[in-house]
Parts: sequence; C-alpha cells; structure tokens
Amino acid sequence: MNGSRINNVEYLKAHNIKVADVSKEMARTFSQMIYKDGFLHCDPHPGNVMIRPKPTGSPSHCNFEIILLDHGLYRELSPAFRLDYAKLWTAIMASDKEEIKRRAMNLGGIDAYELFACILTGRDWDVIQDAQLTRKVRNKAETSKISTGAGNWLVEIADILARVPRDLLLLFKTNDLLRALDEDLGADDGAQMRTFAVMGQYCAQIIFEEEKKDIQRRIAPSNRNSKSISVMAKSLGAWCRAYLTFIAKTISLNVFVWWIDQSQAETILYKILSKLIP
Repeated sequence: MNGSRINNVEYLKAHNIKVADVSKEMARTFSQMIYKDGFLHCDPHPGNVMIRPKPTGSPSHCNFEIILLDHGLYRELSPAFRLDYAKLWTAIMASDKEEIKRRAMNLGGIDAYELFACILTGRDWDVIQDAQLTRKVRNKAETSKISTGAGNWLVEIADILARVPRDLLLLFKTNDLLRALDEDLGADDGAQMRTFAVMGQYCAQIIFEEEKKDIQRRIAPSNRNSKSISVMAKSLGAWCRAYLTFIAKTISLNVFVWWIDQSQAETILYKILSKLIP
C-alpha cells in the first residue's frame, strides 16, 4: 500500500499536504466515529494511521486520504452514551459548571467534575471555567501547571480512571493519542482550538437530532395528546428554538474554523480583516 505514517512531516511536505488540513481531517474523522457512527477506532497512534495523496476517483474532499490500520481495538458507543458525551463537551466549551457536573455523574458517576473535565480535555480548569477552550492555546505555563497538578492529584486521578466505564476510558486514551499526534505533526497553534470547534459542530448536530426525535415523539399519532393545539404549539416552538440554536452554533463554529485557517495561513484577507476588527 502506498503512503506513509501520518506523522511523517517530510512526506507531507513532499506531497503538498498541509499539516493543518491533516489535523482538521483527523478531528472530523474521529468526531464522525464518536458522535455519528458510534463505532470508534480506539488506538490511533501514528503506527496505526497512514496517509497518502488522493488517488484518482477518491471521494476525499482533501488532497489526501487517511487510512486507519490495526482494527483490533474498536468500541461500539450507545446512542445514550453519545448524547451524554456530546452534552458534556458542549457544557465544557460553554463553561456550564452545573451541566458538566450532571454529565460527569451520568457518564462515569464522578463527583470531582473539575478534575474529570481537565483529564478529558488536557487543559487547566481555569481555562475551562473561563470558556477559553476555543480561544486560548495551551502554552508552556499551562502545560507546566497541568504537570504539577497531575502529581499533586495523582490519587484522585487514579480513582477517576478506576471508576469510569471502559467506553469512557478508551475515549480518554483516544483523545490523548490525537493530541499527541498533533504535537508530532508540529501542528499550528490553532490546531487545539480547531479540534474543539470541529467537535463542537458534531455535538451540536447530535443534540439537535435528539431534540427533533423528542418533538416527533410528542406529536406522534400514538400520543393521545398529540393533536391538541397546545401540544402542537409547544412542539413547534421547541423545534424552532432547537433549530435556531443549532444553526447559530453551526455558523459560529464554521466561521471560527475558517478564521483560524485564515490566521494560520496569514492570508491577505485575514491581514485586512484583522486590522478592521478590533
């Protein structure tokens, strides 16, 4: 099979494959598996992921293809788990502490939700509670703080890892491997924020789809109250709110990802807009 390990930066350069595009496509690929398909490859270390230039006839929308190898460690994620996980990430990105606490309990029976969120994201709690995941790049100071904190909270971390379900434990592992891959690639500073934004798009979609199903259940013929005017009006209002929320999140995240791409490429458009926007 033609191609190379995905972290072979020289190979990427030789085939005009941008590291930022690879990072973004990996985020999309694994978000698709986690949130939409519910069937996850849980061992994406560089030896298990190949990349090659896009061959003729390929459906890939990039100028390359990503090939996953070693299919011995997959996990099937239930719809309920995926929904809870999507709501957890949405809460983390919005710094909704009560919702983080609720979802941490639902997913893993975890009381120490702050530490739980830090383990999941690989970020410091101050960044999370200030809603800076998609705005602030992890720097050396934060990395040092996390390393020190990990030593201080070793017993608590071990307790969380021992208690969480295997599905969640494998997601921890997958997230860590994907972050490590970005570091191996030497991905730009926007890679971290771009990954969270791409994930946010998938979370918004799965939450909206579940809200639609809930509304459909309310107005189903089998529901005796489905034909009442009040139920129909409330259902229509709920659908409109859910749809508008979904559209607003999707547009804002799409614009955010686009802006990161422009900023990292330092395009002329970015330079002009950055001077116009305070």
